[in-house]
Amino acid sequence: AFARYRTRDPQAVLHVFGRIIDEPATWPEGVIRHGHVPLSTLTGHLQRMHLMVFPTFFEGSSLVVYQALALGLPVITTNNVS
Repeated sequence: AFARYRTRDPQAVLHVFGRIIDEPATWPEGVIRHGHVPLSTLTGHLQRMHLMVFPTFFEGSSLVVYQALALGLPVITTNNVS
């Protein structure tokens, strides 16, 4: 989806944080992978972002989602209902 979006906005950047399950063989241009970062460092990143996407099949409620919302950042996340 990001690769398609980037054709419309070539300056767009996607920051990926944390552990990745089913990591793709290749990443589209404009993707920056950070791996695991401390929550205090992540807060600084969130303050500079326009949107947070949190796709997950494992976490129904994540601290980082609440942190992003508290910063006024729009969040898109998976409907994780068990």
